[in-house]
Amino acid sequence: MNASQLRNLFIAAVLILGIGYFVFNSDEGSFKGQSKDQLSEVLPDLNLETVKKIVIQSPGSTVTLEEMDSKWTVADRGGYPADFTKVGKLAREIDELKVLTKEEVGESQMGRLELLPPDTDESEGAGTDIAFLSGSGEEVSRIRIGKAAKTSSTPDPMGMGMGGSSSGKFVMRPSDKSVFI
Repeated sequence: MNASQLRNLFIAAVLILGIGYFVFNSDEGSFKGQSKDQLSEVLPDLNLETVKKIVIQSPGSTVTLEEMDSKWTVADRGGYPADFTKVGKLAREIDELKVLTKEEVGESQMGRLELLPPDTDESEGAGTDIAFLSGSGEEVSRIRIGKAAKTSSTPDPMGMGMGGSSSGKFVMRPSDKSVFI
């Protein structure tokens, strides 16, 4: 192998490595720059210590979880005992939700993101509301959960189909109509 062939082989290897690096790291740009500690909370006003009732409403159904005598129950089922670990996990996960990005979304796009109120006449495009209430029945906080957010639809470099993976869900604070991923 002469020097010219060796030089061309080296250039080809550098180009292949550069293209590979670009392909595998191209999707990271949209959420880069913030560590997990720097992300803000979706519901900064939620204090789980004051929550005594959780109302989950989706199109066509509602479930009310209520703390009675230091035990969580399903109020809609005559006080049937609820699984405390599942109720606690739900409350903690909602409380710990972090904002990846804040989205500027017009009212006309709410249905497409499944962020319409669940009690509207049209169930298509409606989200799921989770309301946290105090012992006196006053709403402490509320979140509306919409459809999954896709990061990209670029082809998968491994050849396994489309690379549009879910990076979270669209969520909305109905109090100020802020939309986040």
